[in-house]
Amino acid sequence: MSAMASVDLFEVHLENTRALDRAFDVVARQCREAIGRQDHLAVDALTKTCGFLLGARMENRLFRLLFERDGFTDAQRSRILTGRSIEDAWVATISEAFAARRDLRPAAVPDRLTFTDKARHNELVQLVREELAPIVTLRNILGHGQWHRALTSDRSAIDPLRMKLMKTTRLWHLTIKANLLEHLVWLLHDLVVTQFAFERDFDKRWTDLMAAKRRLELDRYAAWEATLIRRYDNRPDWRKSKDAET
Repeated sequence: MSAMASVDLFEVHLENTRALDRAFDVVARQCREAIGRQDHLAVDALTKTCGFLLGARMENRLFRLLFERDGFTDAQRSRILTGRSIEDAWVATISEAFAARRDLRPAAVPDRLTFTDKARHNELVQLVREELAPIVTLRNILGHGQWHRALTSDRSAIDPLRMKLMKTTRLWHLTIKANLLEHLVWLLHDLVVTQFAFERDFDKRWTDLMAAKRRLELDRYAAWEATLIRRYDNRPDWRKSKDAET
């Protein structure tokens, strides 16, 4: 028990962050190469692996935030995590953070917040529901071994919405969502542990978040993939010879 009590859980989650980021970057690089050479089976497998890793990354970022030094108390973490999905835990984290910052009961958020804080709270919650939740769902589908056919939650039938999510998610989307996640984590870090940075830097961080969201809405993955294919086709002759040998 004493050994467990001495573990710095923030440091543990930070080490996991580094390992997950490295894994995502390695697999994403392999996926970009597979896109370039139009190896469709490899692209499918590697894209799903990146989706699984990004879902794990989202969970890791949540726990890293919850165990930030000078951040949440044990009681707050318990309220956030008990009986909740990862998506709902993200939403509860936002509400707990605003409650702590404004000295309110969590149940009073967002109703008792000022107009500005309420708008910020609601926009952040909407961002989680729209942008993070689908990746959490994708991670759960893949985690249950459904890599070709996605099933309903009771595993009794094919789920067309989950199938669509699995088939339409590309590495391009996952890369931008990974960037969006980092902007969100830093904004919430400011809310949870800093005294002045949240208000001071909110507009800049929100602008970065919205830039990533707009890129997703433009959905220019086809042009991005075409660029990777063109680069592969135009690679130097020595690279072509090396590729042929392998």
